Amino acid sequence: MESDILNLDSALSLTEEEATSVVIPQSDWDKGVDGYRFTLVGHLLSHRLIHFEALKVRLIQLIQAARGVTVRKLLETRFCWVFNHEEDLRQALDMRPWIIDRNLVVLQPLSQPEDPLSISLDWCPFFVHIHDLRLGQRSVDVLRYIGNYVGVWLDAANIERDISWFENVRNRLNINVSIPLKRALRIQLDTGASCIVRFSYERLPNFCYLCGKLGHISRFCDLRFQDGYVDLGANCPFGAWLRAPGRMQRVGGTTDSILPTYVWSSHQTTTSSSDQRRGA
Repeated sequence: MESDILNLDSALSLTEEEATSVVIPQSDWDKGVDGYRFTLVGHLLSHRLIHFEALKVRLIQLIQAARGVTVRKLLETRFCWVFNHEEDLRQALDMRPWIIDRNLVVLQPLSQPEDPLSISLDWCPFFVHIHDLRLGQRSVDVLRYIGNYVGVWLDAANIERDISWFENVRNRLNINVSIPLKRALRIQLDTGASCIVRFSYERLPNFCYLCGKLGHISRFCDLRFQDGYVDLGANCPFGAWLRAPGRMQRVGGTTDSILPTYVWSSHQTTTSSSDQRRGA
């Protein structure tokens, strides 16, 4: 949108009257900032056609904001959550990822003067498990190196004194959902030694077993419709093994606000293992 405006500005020849500047005080120009308070821009990452009114009902049921929330349509799959209180907005961000019928809801805060239609919605935090990392290698510095390969490292989910004793190391990472999921990484030390670690993701929504991208399943993947495509059957490069078992998470620091998952479904509130197998 911004590029279209710039192109129009360069191509448009203004009349003398149109070229007259209107001076507006900065204080008046910024009065619209309250419209951006407590607002999240969201996008449902799905290949399916979406009926927005049905999506709106699900979004309100999903968030259950204590002080209320309004859903405003931007596009068929892009919307705004406008909260009445900052705490509800904070919890909505802390409780990501949000999932509707196994499809990811990507959220980003909106701030003045951003355009809600052009704001990037490519990143979402996930809990990622790192497999095959030996006990003596599980320092926070090592986790940060690995996490920044997978996405953007946010923090280690286990406190540092206990991090060596879990079978798999669990990290919270910001993941670029517009590119394929990372499956593994070869780590090369400056001494010449190397090892390979694998990754799995908690609460992983629909993703493609052919290309590894979120938002569609392999039946609808563009690779399937290319000339010369060969059906790989069960030998796809991605698979259900990328799903890590979810854990109950503490919200707001109190023991009475522990939620097992944040999933809304028209049939059930959690995703069964059989559903996960059918999702590919």
